Amino acid sequence: MHLRPDRLRAHAADAADMAEALAKLGPAPGPAAEPLDAAVTRARQEFAEIEAALRSAAAAADAAEYAAGEALRRAGGWR
Repeated sequence: MHLRPDRLRAHAADAADMAEALAKLGPAPGPAAEPLDAAVTRARQEFAEIEAALRSAAAAADAAEYAAGEALRRAGGWR
């Protein structure tokens, strides 16, 4: 499986944008405000967690790709 760090970072940025948009909503009006606000808060937190996980996966993919390239160079496969 080949992970594309650039795509992972792009998806992380999308998740961050969604979390930010939810944060800007403000409190819901009316009698259903409390459950709705709780759901929006949870969704915002989940988007933040997704962003962090995607950024971590991108960094790990970058590190693995670099390590594989270094191993090939040491073995004389690439110069």
